Amino acid sequence: MEQCVVHRDIKVEQRDAGLKLQCYNLAALWIYWSSIFILPAKTMKEIESLLSSFLWKGLELKSSGAKVAWAAVCVPKKEGGLGFKRLIEWNKASILRHLWAIYKKEDIPWLDNWHSLGPLYLKFVSLNVKVSSIAHNGRWRWPSSRNVVVKEIMENIAPDLVPHEDIVDLVIWTLSTARTYSNKSAWEALRSKAPDVGWWPMVWYKKHVPRWSFILWLAILGRLSTKDRLHNWGIINDSYCVLCRSGVESHSHLFSIALSISSSVWLRVRTCCGLPAHAWDLNSEAQWGSLYGKGGSMRVTLFKPCLAASVYYLWKEWNGRICLQVGHKSIGVEKLILDEVKSCASSWKHEL
Repeated sequence: MEQCVVHRDIKVEQRDAGLKLQCYNLAALWIYWSSIFILPAKTMKEIESLLSSFLWKGLELKSSGAKVAWAAVCVPKKEGGLGFKRLIEWNKASILRHLWAIYKKEDIPWLDNWHSLGPLYLKFVSLNVKVSSIAHNGRWRWPSSRNVVVKEIMENIAPDLVPHEDIVDLVIWTLSTARTYSNKSAWEALRSKAPDVGWWPMVWYKKHVPRWSFILWLAILGRLSTKDRLHNWGIINDSYCVLCRSGVESHSHLFSIALSISSSVWLRVRTCCGLPAHAWDLNSEAQWGSLYGKGGSMRVTLFKPCLAASVYYLWKEWNGRICLQVGHKSIGVEKLILDEVKSCASSWKHEL
């Protein structure tokens, strides 16, 4: 697995989307092997550590610096994650398929939970005994025995439970509406769950741009490397906003009305989308989108990429000013955002 990671080269400018895509490709490797073997817990932990390191640090494979815990990444998108799967949970679900295959064979042992005492194999040493051996002409034909276990089974069988020799027994998987086994239904029953988040359709909409959605996802979670967080970690000495120099650079500052350039860019973008202008706040916009951003109208269709592109290019603008000492005026950022959204929309015109 580590050799596969090291030999995958990714362009720096495609890091956000590229790393996520490569993680999906690498995850496919362990999904394949976990479907065949019961993997050791230590091995699964090491593989997940490599995947997490690759997602956040690329080819450096550093174990530190993850912006979001791997357990939070490995939940469905509607629960606030990226849709990855925990290896130990998928391994258990996949191995259950082999047990299901055993159940589906003919001459099933006494494993069914049809008796009031539970599965009868728990009462016998041998699993080769068949239900058909004690049924004849629609009636039970119990053996003459002084065995306490057999007597207990005979006494506790329900009066209305009669054998039907002309009906073929079926094994039913109750976790699936199709009544047959699927890895997905088993995984859903085994996996760790988190509460649903209302903003996920605003981030992972149809035809989303991966790098935009990835940064928007981090911004909503409050996990971007803003200066207030870097200052708390002891990496930098000050936490003042590089744009206004009058406030602490935090998520609530960067993506709100508190920062004039951010607010002016977003209000302009909303106006161009035909949406009413109001005070800019990322959490409020995400909440508004989850409530009113449903459907396929032109406004809704444009609102989602506009929100994602605005957060992405505003964050890129701040990084450019800090790291490269290069910046644009607000009108330049607005034009860039709108041009990028128009470019994307032009490729969707056959669906709009």
